[in-house]
Amino acid sequence: MIFNQDASYYGQAIKNGDYRCTDLVEAVLENTKHFNSKLNAITETYPDSALQQAKKMDQCLAQMDAKTRQTLSPFYGVPYLLKDLGQFYQGHPTTAGSSLLLKSISQHTDRSLQQGLDAGLIYWGRSNVPEFGLKTVSDSKYFGKVNNPMNLSYNPGGSSGGAAAAVKAGIAPIAAASDAGGSIRVPASDTGLIGLKPSRGRIAQGPNRYRPVNGLATSLVVSRSVRDVFHSLKTFQANQKTAIHHLPLIEAPTLESLEKPLKIAYSYQHPRGLDTDPEAIIAMKKTLNTLKNLGHEVIEIDLPVDYEAVMEAYYTIMATETGQLVRQIEQNQTTIEFDQLDPLTWVTYQFAPNAPASAYIKFSAQQDLWVETMQTLHQTYDLYLTPTCSSPAVNNTDLVYPEELLSEIHQMDQLNYEAQWDVTKKAFDFTYLRTSYCPLLNITGQPGISLPVHETDKGLAMGVHFAAAIGEEYRLLQIANSLEKVGLLHTDICSVTI
Repeated sequence: MIFNQDASYYGQAIKNGDYRCTDLVEAVLENTKHFNSKLNAITETYPDSALQQAKKMDQCLAQMDAKTRQTLSPFYGVPYLLKDLGQFYQGHPTTAGSSLLLKSISQHTDRSLQQGLDAGLIYWGRSNVPEFGLKTVSDSKYFGKVNNPMNLSYNPGGSSGGAAAAVKAGIAPIAAASDAGGSIRVPASDTGLIGLKPSRGRIAQGPNRYRPVNGLATSLVVSRSVRDVFHSLKTFQANQKTAIHHLPLIEAPTLESLEKPLKIAYSYQHPRGLDTDPEAIIAMKKTLNTLKNLGHEVIEIDLPVDYEAVMEAYYTIMATETGQLVRQIEQNQTTIEFDQLDPLTWVTYQFAPNAPASAYIKFSAQQDLWVETMQTLHQTYDLYLTPTCSSPAVNNTDLVYPEELLSEIHQMDQLNYEAQWDVTKKAFDFTYLRTSYCPLLNITGQPGISLPVHETDKGLAMGVHFAAAIGEEYRLLQIANSLEKVGLLHTDICSVTI
């Protein structure tokens, strides 16, 4: 059974008795067997534990009357594909797309995942990611690249590329995703799905990790409907007073329409001073025309921050945090060699020990300034609209680093800090030049959503990106809901031939 409806549909079908939980779990497992060879979206399945959980839930449902069933959560009995990055699930491995962690078994279940279990989600497998989630394409050195269901020659983006491919192909109704610099929003844009990055402090955190990637990372889903995102947000949110960042809960039981027109700032400008692809401009114009027709005020502005400085700050944190993690792993293993790692991971491994403390001091000062700048912007404008990516998805043949850059990366251990930093920037730019709109919100902690509004002549998707003030996810979902209702969003699944 291909999942051609959203997760909320299947959750309601379970309540109505149209499907058993077991039916849906068997379907995702069967779909994986039939279609994953074309996509390489899924790295592991949990048939035994998932089917066991589904059977227990079916038994519970059999003892409920129809009225009681309707009180269950929106996702009760729905199979939920975990991402193979973070998202620790006790007794199951989390490899982060790396051969270094193939035997790493989680000793606990994350609080957010426990909330999902409590809501009736069934965890049945893991989606493919780039090594340590470092890239906005999905091409794990160990597990291999993921193919985009919209055009198998292209990549679905990253780092939640496997998740996006599985949902877009109809293998699964919904999938977990995470985002430290665009990793929910970029795959959503590249595959024609909806992807919301929540505010910092919105989603339940811990135990053990409360500020992953120095607070840049958070998690939610990639999905085919706005209501799925809303239900996911309600499922995984927590006003966690014991955490350093926390927000009041979104209490609204349903997603209501906007009460009045919004004032929306927008920009076509490429964040790195390059030319924005014509397809991204088409996506923006479609969105702006629809917004105007709905009565919203749209005003063009210059980019509100120096994105070159933003990306340098972002690269500093990603390289240092990831490189330090790899060094910690190395303490429990033999010395790590170049060929064991993705070239970008090798960059972080070499860079991290030499990064000065002053780099983090500078980052903190910049972060405070950018938070103030963006929060001030949102005192004037309700939302800020840009392309999600400056160009469509990347062809899988274009993922390999140029030989000259690869040679520089290989020799990083022979370079001083300044030279290492130059190579680090070039290596990250190879992936992030087209996705540079996204990391700003990970630094500021704002929510952002990518919406699929356009398809190119090559059958590739292009998304647009709305940002809001910290804590304003509900408003983002309201504007998304209004655009969905008038038919602007395109989230239909793509059939993959066996």
